[in-house]
Amino acid sequence: ITTAIYLPWIYFCWRDTEKLENHYRVTFYASCGWAFMSLASLHSVVYQDKFPGLSFNILALGNIVFFASCVYFYGYHWT
Repeated sequence: ITTAIYLPWIYFCWRDTEKLENHYRVTFYASCGWAFMSLASLHSVVYQDKFPGLSFNILALGNIVFFASCVYFYGYHWT
């Protein structure tokens, strides 16, 4: 259910990001990455017992996206 809420929300909001000031656009893109990490963590827990390899890969991908989002967000705000 969470995925069914997050993914359309990200898609529909993404279309309007060009209207935002750069500061808010960066924040929105980074928050999408952080939401992706949250979803990856949730799915990782769901699949952990039956598919431990898949669970790990989902979590690893979420961590990569989270790291990239943090670099993007803080790189923008601290430079």
